[in-house]
This record gives sequence, C-alpha cells and structure tokens, in this order.
Amino acid sequence: SAAASDVYKRQVVKGRKGSMINTTKDLHNLIWNAFPTATNDSRYGNVTRAFQALRIAVNYELMNLERLLEIVLDHLEDTGLLLSLIHISEPTRPRLISYAVFCLKKN
Repeated sequence: SAAASDVYKRQVVKGRKGSMINTTKDLHNLIWNAFPTATNDSRYGNVTRAFQALRIAVNYELMNLERLLEIVLDHLEDTGLLLSLIHISEPTRPRLISYAVFCLKKN
C-alpha cells in the first residue's frame, strides 16, 4: 500500500543516515524493522514484496512488458486476439501460487 511504502522510504532514509546500506541483509533489516509490532509472517511478506519491487524496477520488467505488448499488438491481425497466462509466486511461500490471465483484442 502507499502508506506502507511511505514507511519503508522513511525507514531507509533514516537507516542511511546512520550508515550505508551495503548488503541485501542491511536492506532486509531496515524493512523488517519498519513495522516492529507486525507478526513475523507479515514482516516476511513486507521484505519479500520490497525485494520483488526492486527486482521489477532494476530489470525494467514493467517497461519490457509494455514493449512486448506493443510489438504483439502490431503483429496481430485486425481481428486478432491475444490470451496470456502469467505465473506469479511468492518465494517465501512456494505453495501460494497465483495466475493472472489477460486478454487483448485488436479492434
């Protein structure tokens, strides 16, 4: 959520004032401690989502997906249809797997 991301940002800025963030463990600890009263399951989820967001940003995953969709739409016939299934999993809870399905139709 936006409120949680603001807490993370403040925690990272506060943590950087004390020392550099040199390792992923340093960042993990900052995020872990952002919500000290949260349950451990919740805290693991917070850390996982933060690292997932970093991975998405560093790898330009959303930009690459946007490019792919533009290319695919350019190659579809006028009445073409694209159906895609995206696998989503959370590394800390491998049994929880989700799928996103989307359909694009060119008019």
